[in-house]
Amino acid sequence: MSMQLYIIIPQRLVFISLLISAALFHDSTHAELQGEWQTTEQTTKIAYLTSWSLPHNAVSLLSKSNADVYILSFARWDKSGRISSSNGLLDLPKASPKHIPQSYLTWTQLAHEFPHKKMIISFGGQEFEDIWDSMGTDVSIEKLAQSITQLLNTKFPVYTRTSMIGKTLPNKAVSNAHKYSADKSQTSCNQCVYHLLGYTTLSGIDFDFEHSTRLTEKQNGLLTNLVKLIRKKVGKEKLIALTTYHVGADPLNCANPKITADCSFIRHDRSKHHGEVRPLLASTLGVFDFYNIMTYDAGREFDYKTAMANYNSIIKQASKLRLGVSINRQWGPYGGFVMPHHENVSRVKWLKEQGFGGYFLWALGASTELRDLHSQIALFNELSGASEE
Repeated sequence: MSMQLYIIIPQRLVFISLLISAALFHDSTHAELQGEWQTTEQTTKIAYLTSWSLPHNAVSLLSKSNADVYILSFARWDKSGRISSSNGLLDLPKASPKHIPQSYLTWTQLAHEFPHKKMIISFGGQEFEDIWDSMGTDVSIEKLAQSITQLLNTKFPVYTRTSMIGKTLPNKAVSNAHKYSADKSQTSCNQCVYHLLGYTTLSGIDFDFEHSTRLTEKQNGLLTNLVKLIRKKVGKEKLIALTTYHVGADPLNCANPKITADCSFIRHDRSKHHGEVRPLLASTLGVFDFYNIMTYDAGREFDYKTAMANYNSIIKQASKLRLGVSINRQWGPYGGFVMPHHENVSRVKWLKEQGFGGYFLWALGASTELRDLHSQIALFNELSGASEE
């Protein structure tokens, strides 16, 4: 079956509980052994990378990031099982292209220049929550698994660009990428010549399993069948991650305001998502490589320590769990909330002490706080340093 990729109209930045992600490495050089990521005491550092609002010198800036894994935002499937992505993220360029989206250039050049850094595509999120409604009805699980497997095996061409007068533009992927310098006079690329550098592939997939209404047991079961089938097709050569709600592993009775034991969110008006993914977690043990817990929602009202303990009570492998942090505005019971940076640092230190495998950041790229990418990366690297203390 041929895979077709379509362009989705550029979306606004949606600050919701997000996915995503990572895996552990065998040693300090981030080596990968036969496709299996080994668990050690090293903390995995993951960042969601938006497909929108990326500057033209994004590769140069991201080369200075300490991230081990980038989760690319976002992709979806339609009712016939065809895969598409945000802002041209996965759109294969035509021969002799005259234009390539910045989102595509950024991740493919990063993957080509830094092969030890993993590039994972995230399916779902708030913007594409309708994909969970189509599973098992309009699109069969077998057809969808085949389409996703083909995507993971796709060789994406990596291009660099030069101006018509031969001057290399600032995001050219070359060795010693940390030496890049932004050339503000060459940002529009109206007259570009693209040169093929080689090819790269995705390192894996992430399922950002969330919905505005409560996800059903049927949807849990369908996603279980899908990930098991994909794992059977790709073996251990590709990573499969799950990103999901902060309250998703709470006991089901936490929906009752009178119950407080082991509940991570205990306001009188409880979340509709308490315990929502427990069936999925229990039925996929050993299938997902890691789990991203969106522990940045709800501000200080949310007990992230209890949430992580609830996930660990089911997974029983703390090294596979990733704590979510955010430098952007998130949902809070009293309105939008931005977590103070010192609190994020404290949480990252805590997760290392507790034996959890790492953390993920929402997000690098677009920013609700109008931070440029350089400033965002600086904050991410501070978290990285704290995680290794």
